[in-house]
Amino acid sequence: SDRMELEQQRGISISSTVMQFPYRAHGSEHIMNLLDTPGHRDFSEDTYRVLAAVDAVVMVLDAAKGIESQTLKLFQVCRSRNLPVITFLNKYDRPGREPLELLDEIEQQINLRPTPVTWPVGSGDEFQGLIDRRDSVYTRFTRTARGASAALEETLALDAAVATAGPGEQRVWKTALDELGLLDAVGADLDLPSFLAGESTPLFIGSALTCFGVRKLLDAVVERIPAPVGDADAPLQALIFDSHYDQYRGVISSVRVVNGTMKSGSKLRFLQAAATHDAEEIGTRRPANTPVPALTAGE
Repeated sequence: SDRMELEQQRGISISSTVMQFPYRAHGSEHIMNLLDTPGHRDFSEDTYRVLAAVDAVVMVLDAAKGIESQTLKLFQVCRSRNLPVITFLNKYDRPGREPLELLDEIEQQINLRPTPVTWPVGSGDEFQGLIDRRDSVYTRFTRTARGASAALEETLALDAAVATAGPGEQRVWKTALDELGLLDAVGADLDLPSFLAGESTPLFIGSALTCFGVRKLLDAVVERIPAPVGDADAPLQALIFDSHYDQYRGVISSVRVVNGTMKSGSKLRFLQAAATHDAEEIGTRRPANTPVPALTAGE
């Protein structure tokens, strides 16, 4: 979603980016509206504005670094807005910290009770795959050269996976099963009411670079986060959370439609500036800028 050359070169987000894409989960089609926010400490103000336009947050943590100072600041904004938080422990195919240590850090530093949905077998060079605690299904991780392509995902029953583990995998499997037993003993299970109340955070593990574990994360967004609310027939109300200037197109504003319908060519009144402007074009990023006839409540 990074559109600026500097973002692509440094691998960080400098400005907020909006992306809309179709997603199929459990046999149904859904439209996802994703707001990618800057995580770098030098660009925090932009992130604070964006958080006013979202319904929930996916907190992506580096498995080696855990919670960083910027994460703490942003979480306080999420808490003040009562935003549900889903956690994704990223880069688990690289050397990182122990998962139980990261769970303790999340609970102690931001006072959110982690409820792991997926759990790793090994980490770094010994990363074997993920166990889904809900149905005891194991997804095997297949390493690709330098993460150049999506990792293949082979699923099988947990018992079958344990039975077919090779001699060199026995140690990491024993550790994973012991940790699963501990999670079961302390009742670290997914709980929707406490999640929506901002008291717990469903936790997923994987590698975003290879898309491993990401589908289960997106499925959880569909399953656990309520769809946006709003009245498409009401008078138009929209929140501008970002804007930038394009030398060919002029000012391009990113908006969240709260109520009503925003149509291309309509006149829009900006309350803070007490000014009226024409909406020359309405569109979304999919990921390229794509004109659409209108945006309705929730988009």
